[in-house]
Formats: sequence, structure tokens, C-alpha cells
Amino acid sequence: MTNHSHIEYWQRFIQGDQEAFRSLYDVYVNSLFSYAIRYCADEEIVKDSIHDLFVDLHRYRSRLNPNVNVKAYLFGSLRRKVAESKKKSINRSISAEDYHFRLGLATEDYITLPDDKENEVLTKLRVEMEKLPHRQKEALYLRFTCDMSYEQVAQIMDISIASCRTFIYRAIKDLRLRMENSKISQLLFIAFLPTRDISK
Repeated sequence: MTNHSHIEYWQRFIQGDQEAFRSLYDVYVNSLFSYAIRYCADEEIVKDSIHDLFVDLHRYRSRLNPNVNVKAYLFGSLRRKVAESKKKSINRSISAEDYHFRLGLATEDYITLPDDKENEVLTKLRVEMEKLPHRQKEALYLRFTCDMSYEQVAQIMDISIASCRTFIYRAIKDLRLRMENSKISQLLFIAFLPTRDISK
């Protein structure tokens, strides 16, 4: 679906179109999961939060704004739900690392390249990226991996557009300084996990 289609489906869903609701779920469920699992390592919390998000959307659809940016609205809403769920789950022995945004979860989940030298550089880049402050990592992920505008990223993270630009500028500047002795292509600059399909 194009962005125009997303808005059309959103508006049809608000009017009670169940097929449009299912289409929105199918389009966004995997990208929502891929984003939230970096914010919270507990898959059950993430899945429950996505479920609750869509239940609430359906329940309160008559109150929804028909002219929102659908992608940013869904990501921002899920971010809040996951944060609320984590606060309620302290007694479930969630480790400290669950409270930080992670760009990678496991080495085998990353893309690999045929060139050994490029793989070496990419490995170094992964290490350096994980050293960034978690807000910078989240902004980078949303901006480049999710292909969102600065305005959308700011909305999701509940920060100003100026702060969003600063996060991204500082992250890229820092990475360039750390990687200045490595010949790295722009395509290698942001390398993240592929979307994981949880809809099946």
C-alpha cells in the first residue's frame, strides 16, 4: 500500500470497514514488532502490546482522528503501550537491558556480505552503533530503517523536530569519527535486523 492507501484504509476503518482494519493490521504488524522488540526484549510483552493496540483502535475507532499520519501514530501508540507494560512487569524479572533500545539482537540476524573485508567493517560498525545512547539508536532506526521523516520520528519519540535532528546528526557524526579509518559505503552505514513475521 502507498501512503495514500494507508490513509484511505485508516479512514475506512474508522467508518467501520472491517476489511480495511484487517489490511492495516497485515501491513503494519511485522514492522511494529520489529521496532518494539528492540525497545523491549520480552516478546510476550511486545505481542500483547500490539494486540492491545489494535483492540483499542477497534474499540475506540469513532474517536480517532481521520487525518493522522498512520505510521507515526501506530508506532508512537505502541511505544507508549510497551513502556506502560514494562512498568507493570517489574515482578517478572525483566533485566536492565530490556530498558534500552537495541539495534541488534543476535549476530546471525544480521545481513552478511560476500566480501570478507566489508564484513569486517560491518561488524565494527555494529559494535560502534551499539555504543550510541539508546535515544540516538532509536532515532536512527526510525529515520533510516523505517524510512520515516524527522517529523514522524519526533512524533513517535515525543520530542521536538529540532531534538530529533540533533540526535541523528550527533549519532552519524560520532559513527563517522569512529569509522574514519574504514572504507565503508553508505549502504553499509545502517544495517539492522530483517522484519520478523509474527502474523503467521
